[in-house]
Amino acid sequence: MDYTNCNEVPYLKLWSAVLFQVIMDLTMKTPSTEAALIKRRAEAWLASSKQDFEFLCYSSGFNPSQMLSKIKKIKSTGKACQRKASYSGERDHAILP
Repeated sequence: MDYTNCNEVPYLKLWSAVLFQVIMDLTMKTPSTEAALIKRRAEAWLASSKQDFEFLCYSSGFNPSQMLSKIKKIKSTGKACQRKASYSGERDHAILP
Protein backbone atom coordinates (compact mmCIF):
# COMPACT_ATOMS: atom_id res chain seq x y z
CA MET A 1 0.00 0.00 0.00
CA ASP A 2 1.31 3.44 -0.92
CA TYR A 3 1.11 5.58 2.22
CA THR A 4 1.93 8.78 0.37
CA ASN A 5 -1.46 8.88 -1.33
CA CYS A 6 -4.20 10.12 1.03
CA ASN A 7 -6.88 8.95 -1.35
CA GLU A 8 -5.82 5.35 -0.66
CA VAL A 9 -5.50 5.84 3.10
CA PRO A 10 -7.97 8.58 4.11
CA TYR A 11 -6.92 8.74 7.76
CA LEU A 12 -3.37 9.76 6.78
CA LYS A 13 -4.56 13.27 6.05
CA LEU A 14 -6.20 13.54 9.47
CA TRP A 15 -3.21 12.20 11.42
CA SER A 16 -0.80 14.31 9.36
CA ALA A 17 -2.80 17.40 10.26
CA VAL A 18 -2.64 16.48 13.96
CA LEU A 19 1.11 15.90 13.76
CA PHE A 20 1.75 19.18 11.97
CA GLN A 21 -0.41 21.03 14.47
CA VAL A 22 1.81 19.66 17.24
CA ILE A 23 4.89 20.87 15.34
CA MET A 24 3.35 24.29 14.77
CA ASP A 25 2.37 24.53 18.45
CA LEU A 26 5.92 23.65 19.47
CA THR A 27 7.46 26.28 17.21
CA MET A 28 4.99 29.16 17.52
CA LYS A 29 6.51 32.55 18.16
CA THR A 30 3.44 34.61 18.98
CA PRO A 31 4.18 36.44 22.24
CA SER A 32 0.67 36.08 23.70
CA THR A 33 -0.10 34.31 26.96
CA GLU A 34 -2.40 31.89 25.15
CA ALA A 35 0.32 30.98 22.64
CA ALA A 36 2.81 30.38 25.46
CA LEU A 37 0.32 28.07 27.17
CA ILE A 38 -0.29 26.13 23.94
CA LYS A 39 3.46 25.78 23.40
CA ARG A 40 4.02 24.55 26.99
CA ARG A 41 1.22 22.01 26.65
CA ALA A 42 2.65 20.72 23.36
CA GLU A 43 6.11 20.41 24.95
CA ALA A 44 4.66 18.58 27.98
CA TRP A 45 2.72 16.21 25.70
CA LEU A 46 5.79 15.45 23.62
CA ALA A 47 7.91 14.81 26.72
CA SER A 48 5.37 12.55 28.43
CA SER A 49 3.61 10.72 25.60
CA LYS A 50 6.20 8.68 23.72
CA GLN A 51 3.76 5.94 22.73
CA ASP A 52 1.16 8.48 21.58
CA PHE A 53 3.80 10.34 19.57
CA GLU A 54 4.96 7.11 17.93
CA PHE A 55 1.36 6.18 17.12
CA LEU A 56 0.76 9.64 15.66
CA CYS A 57 3.88 9.44 13.49
CA TYR A 58 3.19 5.93 12.23
CA SER A 59 -0.46 6.84 11.59
CA SER A 60 0.78 9.81 9.54
CA GLY A 61 3.24 7.70 7.55
CA PHE A 62 6.37 9.10 9.24
CA ASN A 63 9.23 7.52 11.15
CA PRO A 64 8.96 8.71 14.79
CA SER A 65 12.71 8.98 15.43
CA GLN A 66 13.29 10.96 12.23
CA MET A 67 10.36 13.24 13.04
CA LEU A 68 11.63 13.79 16.59
CA SER A 69 15.05 14.71 15.18
CA LYS A 70 13.42 17.25 12.86
CA ILE A 71 11.39 18.71 15.72
CA LYS A 72 14.52 19.05 17.87
CA LYS A 73 16.31 20.75 14.97
CA ILE A 74 13.44 23.19 14.52
CA LYS A 75 13.39 24.00 18.23
CA SER A 76 17.18 24.41 18.44
CA THR A 77 17.36 26.76 15.47
CA GLY A 78 14.37 28.78 16.65
CA LYS A 79 12.80 28.69 13.18
CA ALA A 80 9.06 28.40 12.98
CA CYS A 81 7.34 25.74 10.95
CA GLN A 82 4.83 26.75 8.30
CA ARG A 83 2.01 24.61 7.09
CA LYS A 84 1.36 24.27 3.41
CA ALA A 85 -2.00 22.71 2.65
CA SER A 86 -2.55 20.74 -0.48
CA TYR A 87 -6.05 20.47 -1.89
CA SER A 88 -5.14 18.13 -4.72
CA GLY A 89 -5.59 14.96 -2.67
CA GLU A 90 -1.93 14.81 -1.77
CA ARG A 91 -0.82 14.68 1.85
CA ASP A 92 -0.51 18.01 3.65
CA HIS A 93 3.05 18.72 4.59
CA ALA A 94 5.00 21.10 6.72
CA ILE A 95 7.83 23.20 5.48
CA LEU A 96 10.62 22.23 7.83
CA PRO A 97 13.71 24.41 8.08
